[in-house]
Amino acid sequence: MSDAWSENGKPLTIAVLNPSDSEQHIKIAISGANLASAGWLHRMVPDSIEATVQVDKKPVVQVEEQTLGALPGPITLRPFSENIYSYTVQ
Repeated sequence: MSDAWSENGKPLTIAVLNPSDSEQHIKIAISGANLASAGWLHRMVPDSIEATVQVDKKPVVQVEEQTLGALPGPITLRPFSENIYSYTVQ
């Protein structure tokens, strides 16, 4: 897991990877910052660990974007996924 502030201090971006072949659950706790009640999730999920993005063919790595409410807890991470959460700091 990694987090980063933008140059202006907004938004807070949190990246979480699940390199395992099973679903994982974690809880993220933020202290010292007041997050907006809505955020975004950008997720990359391959069909398998051997997946690659293919040119001129349907990609086998799916990219999903989702609007979220308050930062969920616990967070469910799909197998082999990259999950990027972004919330504006108030």
